[in-house]
Amino acid sequence: MLYSEDLGEYSNFYKLVADGGTDVKVETSAKHLKELIGPVNKMNDAIRDRINGMNSNLGGKMNRAGMP
Repeated sequence: MLYSEDLGEYSNFYKLVADGGTDVKVETSAKHLKELIGPVNKMNDAIRDRINGMNSNLGGKMNRAGMP
């Protein structure tokens, strides 16, 4: 599975609070989540590639349910 590059649509994510300010905890969390997206996608790709490699070693006998 290929993932597209970040398009930046969430680059200005923020939460408004009663006085018009922002909630620092939400901003910090959003920043950390954005930083995790790329590494998690790469990890998923690596896992999929290893599973596909094991399937090749077994002559394609693994159940392909849920696999692209």
